[in-house]
Amino acid sequence: MKGSADLLINGEYKKINIWDVIHWKTFEPEYWEKSRDNIYSIHQNTNLKEKMFFVSGKNGVLSKSYFKYQSNKSNRIYEGYEESYRHEFFKECISRLEVINIKVKGQPVKIYIDKSVQEEVVYTSETKYRVVDVMVYFTKSEPAIYYENWAGKLAIEIYYSHKVDELEIKEFRDLEIPIIEFNAINWKYVK
Repeated sequence: MKGSADLLINGEYKKINIWDVIHWKTFEPEYWEKSRDNIYSIHQNTNLKEKMFFVSGKNGVLSKSYFKYQSNKSNRIYEGYEESYRHEFFKECISRLEVINIKVKGQPVKIYIDKSVQEEVVYTSETKYRVVDVMVYFTKSEPAIYYENWAGKLAIEIYYSHKVDELEIKEFRDLEIPIIEFNAINWKYVK
């Protein structure tokens, strides 16, 4: 389940969320009817975008609405088809960060983020690719050696339902792209 998608408007993609659609369905039904068949996945690479559709929440619970892929046959390799709201929530949160503090071999490392891209495609061979939850690009780190060693890139995967597998770790190691896993399992929302 996805809470956001891209809407194709006049040849350009605009990121939308479930609340945009609920607003249109309620207050601008003509616009919604005209737009409903132009919903796509949020991939940066337009060749990889797939058609999606909006699903209203069960029993009228609007917050349980989501976007779903139209086809069950994904052309994506090694990628889960749907993701939880928690997974998508943390992708969005991480992609908005300006600084990330992590530990590498027990030592603190600070990454100053220039740009974050959700669902960045990384080709692992000529025919296979991975879709990274959040790819971070940076030009400054403390210590500075991490910018040099990592070539200003860091792949971040969200662990909620399944961990990063050994094959993915090997593929990223072969590409010399560092990958970290953010554990979203133990996070709780407290009112």
